[in-house]
Amino acid sequence: MKKGFITRSTYMDMLNILVVIAGGCITVAGLLALVVCIGALFFETEEVDYED
Repeated sequence: MKKGFITRSTYMDMLNILVVIAGGCITVAGLLALVVCIGALFFETEEVDYED
């Protein structure tokens, strides 16, 4: 009966889902960045050791 209420609640639900997805992506991206940085440091030290 109340289309405005339904659309508003649906809009809020979609916003909440987008926020959760965005937060998850940011968290995953941050973890990947940390892994890449740590991996790069280890690979660089290994390469230097092999070169020496």
